[in-house]
Amino acid sequence: MMPLIVSKPLRVLVIGAGKAGQIKLKSALRYQTDVSLMTLASPALSMAFDGPVINADFYQLPLAAMHDYDLIYLAIPWPKDVALQQFIAQWAQQVLGLNKLLCVSCQPHLGNVVNPCSRQTHGFTLTLSGAQMRPRISRGLCDFLARQLSAKLDDAEHEALTEQTFPNFPLAPLKDAHETP
Repeated sequence: MMPLIVSKPLRVLVIGAGKAGQIKLKSALRYQTDVSLMTLASPALSMAFDGPVINADFYQLPLAAMHDYDLIYLAIPWPKDVALQQFIAQWAQQVLGLNKLLCVSCQPHLGNVVNPCSRQTHGFTLTLSGAQMRPRISRGLCDFLARQLSAKLDDAEHEALTEQTFPNFPLAPLKDAHETP
């Protein structure tokens, strides 16, 4: 796995408006200006989303519909039906054959991009990802690490401010959040 940051805006398509789709949509909108949503299932989210909405059934979608996008998030639940699972796996291979970036949230190994969990604190962006890591675990770890980083940065800012305000006054360092008193 090679971490990288894309420096040019991408045309992004989010397929699915469930919980995973909402997370992907929110993430894409935070960093991109050209985001489209494809859904049939969630008119409420479609109405709340300010960008282009494609009302279409993913399983009926022609591959040509992917040509205009650089990054495609497939954010639908993994189907129980084996034929639909095979359809998604074959579709993913075809999309990759178009040299597209593809993130398949329900089966990350089918895509070529794993969307990491990111949190911002004190002007820093903390990003955590694992190719086989379930999204709930990624979010939990990222949230935990962001809180730890925030606490450390708060301590460092407090220490720097104290040293500026009271340069000759010795103060005990603040304890880590995981230390016991």
